[in-house]
Amino acid sequence: MSKKLLALVALFSIGALVACHKENDYRPYEDGEAKNKKGFGTIFDEVIGYNTKDAAVIQEGEERYVVYASNETAQGKQVFAARKATLVDGKWQYGAKNIVLRGNESSWDKNIYNPSIIKGNFSYQGTTYNYLMAYNGNANGDVNNHIGLAVTNDILSEWVRVGSRPILENPEIYEASYGYGSPSLVSYDRGGKGYIFYAVGETQVSFEAVKTYDFSNLDNPVLEDGYTSLPVNGITDKVEGFPVIMNAGFALSNDGNSIYMVRDRLPQSASKPNQTAEVEVAHASKNILNDLSLSWTVSDNITGMKTMDLEDESSLGWDEIYSGEFVTDAYGKLLPGEKAEVIYSTYDEEANNPAYTATLAAYEVNL
Repeated sequence: MSKKLLALVALFSIGALVACHKENDYRPYEDGEAKNKKGFGTIFDEVIGYNTKDAAVIQEGEERYVVYASNETAQGKQVFAARKATLVDGKWQYGAKNIVLRGNESSWDKNIYNPSIIKGNFSYQGTTYNYLMAYNGNANGDVNNHIGLAVTNDILSEWVRVGSRPILENPEIYEASYGYGSPSLVSYDRGGKGYIFYAVGETQVSFEAVKTYDFSNLDNPVLEDGYTSLPVNGITDKVEGFPVIMNAGFALSNDGNSIYMVRDRLPQSASKPNQTAEVEVAHASKNILNDLSLSWTVSDNITGMKTMDLEDESSLGWDEIYSGEFVTDAYGKLLPGEKAEVIYSTYDEEANNPAYTATLAAYEVNL
C-alpha cells in the first residue's frame, strides 16, 4: 500500500500491520473461499505470480460466470480463464479455474486482453453458439491492438475464434499507437444484435467509440451503424483538461432506456499519467449514442478510501483501481435494484514484482 493511503488510514485511527508478500504467498483469502456478497475485498484469489484482471461477469439466477485475464503458469503467458460461482448462504463461492482461450502465436492476437461476453444466438461455420466474446489483442507488446471475436456453448470450455482476422482492425499506419481495445458488448435484442463499445487510441487522439452489429451470422457479420465517438459532456478527469473515456465498461439499464458506464478516471496524478486510483460510474439516456449534445450524469465512484472496511483493521483499501465492469445479466443489462456491483482490477504497487499481483475485487455502487 502507498504511504499516502497509509497516512489517510492513520487519520481514521485504524492501526494495522501489513505483511509483505513473498513470491509464492497467498493473498488474505485462499483460492475458492466464499466472499462477502457486497464485497470490500477480492472475489477470489490466485497465488502471487498470477496477473488476474479485466473481468467480464454475467449472472443467471443464483449462478455467476466470470471470464478474465490471467496467466497459465506463474509469471507465464497471459490467457483467458473462466470460473463459475454459486450463491451459498449469501456469499459467492467460486469454482475451479478453467483456461478458455490462449493467444495465437502466429497471428494478430498473440497477446490477448479485456474479454467481454454476451448471450444470444450466433451462427458460425454451420454451428449455432450461445455465447459471444469480444477481446483485444496484438502481436507485439501493448501497441497496435485490434478487436476480435470468439464463441462457445459452454463458458467454462475452450472458446472458438471467429475467422483469422479481427472484426475491428486498427487502421493506423504507425504501429506505435494503442489502436482499438477494451471492448464491451451489450445485446439489444437477446438474439444476435448488439453494441460493441471500444477504446480508440491513435497517435493524435483518444476517445470511446461504439458500433452496432448483427452478429447472427458470424461468417458475415453486418455492421448496422457506427458512431465517431461518445460525448464526454458531464464527466471530468482529475487533472484539468479534456476528459477522455477509455478502458470503460457499459451496460443497459434494466428497462433498456439508459446506458450506464464505469470508466477509469484518469490520471491518478500528473506524475502518474497512466494510472488511476478511481473508477467512475455515470449514466445517460440511450439517445446519447447518436446525439452528441447530451450529457452523462455521474452517480458514484470507487476510490481507495471507499474500499476500506472500517470493521476490519487489516483492510487498508486499494492504491490502484482500474478496469471496472458491471455485473450484468447474460445480455448486458443491469440486474434489478438501486445498486449495481462493479468488479474491478487492482494490484499492489509496492510489492517486489507488482506486475504479477493484480487481483479482482468487488464493490456496490449507487445507480
